[in-house]
Formats: sequence, C-alpha cells, structure tokens
Amino acid sequence: MPMGDMGDYTFIGRDGDAPLGAVMSSATTGAPARWNSYILVPDIDAAIATATGRGGKLIQGPDPIPGGDYSANVTDPHGSQLGLVGPRKAA
Repeated sequence: MPMGDMGDYTFIGRDGDAPLGAVMSSATTGAPARWNSYILVPDIDAAIATATGRGGKLIQGPDPIPGGDYSANVTDPHGSQLGLVGPRKAA
C-alpha cells in the first residue's frame, strides 16, 4: 500500500489468507525498528479519548491512511505502545 512520502506498507501472509501483518521501512521516518500491534476501532477519535482519559498518551496521529481510515499510536500509563486504526466519526 503506497503511503506517500513514507514509502510503501507491505502486507505479509500466505497466498489466499488474510494478511497477518505488514512491514515498512523506517529509513524515511527515522522511527526505531520495532513491531507494533494495531487494533481496528469503530471511531479513532473516541478510541484516543478513551485511552487518554484512562491515563494513556497520544504519541502519533490521527493521520489519514489510504482507504479512508486514520491511524494513531497511544501509550498506556506504563508506556506500552498500541496502534489504532479506524474512521473519524466526528465532522
């Protein structure tokens, strides 16, 4: 999936199966090499509000991604990171 200036997001998995994950180079963004789990949420803004309302921190996003959804990364109160993907419901 083309991600503009950040490069391509390459899905991984076996032929015919749903993708198990995806990888992309961090050379352009300068992000450290790591695995990050993402969960699909029905409303990205509501999910961010829930995370931050319970002591988490927004560390990236929400940023538009191809297909109409948005991505964001949050940490929990202990610093563990989680990615969120979903639409924006608020106008």
